Amino acid sequence: MPRRARLKFAGVPLHIIQRGNNRIACFFAEEDYRFYLYRVEELAQRFECGVHACVLMTNLRNAGQAR
Repeated sequence: MPRRARLKFAGVPLHIIQRGNNRIACFFAEEDYRFYLYRVEELAQRFECGVHACVLMTNLRNAGQAR
């Protein structure tokens, strides 16, 4: 079932989350992160959209912690 359309108001920031299907990884190498950020910057300029913050995180639970 698709999600309902977001409400958009001029001048009001949106919080957007990018995730892989079933929370699988979207990025597999350092180049993947760089390419994604490059495209975000390119498209923000093209569509005159401000980006106030950007965080790239893995979808792994407890990433970096010993089990």
